[in-house]
Amino acid sequence: MYDFEHDPRLGNIHPIKLQIIKQLATSSTNKSIEQMIPDMMRLNTELSKRKLPFTKNERDLLMDILAEQASPEDKRKIAMIRSIM
Repeated sequence: MYDFEHDPRLGNIHPIKLQIIKQLATSSTNKSIEQMIPDMMRLNTELSKRKLPFTKNERDLLMDILAEQASPEDKRKIAMIRSIM
C-alpha cells in the first residue's frame, strides 16, 4: 500500500489542505471514484470559500493518492478526469 503520508510533495501544503487530503485518502478506501467525487467537490468548494483552493500540483497529488488505492477500472477513470483538469 502507498504510504502517502511520507510523500515529499506534502511538505509545503497548508495544514488545512493537508488535513483534507488525509481525510479524503482515508475515507476513499473501498469507494469507487463515482462515490468519491461528491466528497471531493464539497471539500473543494469549502476550500475555495476559505480562499485556499487546491493548486494543480495539489490536485495531482490527491489524484495520485486516490489512484494508488483504486481498482484498475477506477484508475482509468481517474486518468480520464486528469486529462480534462
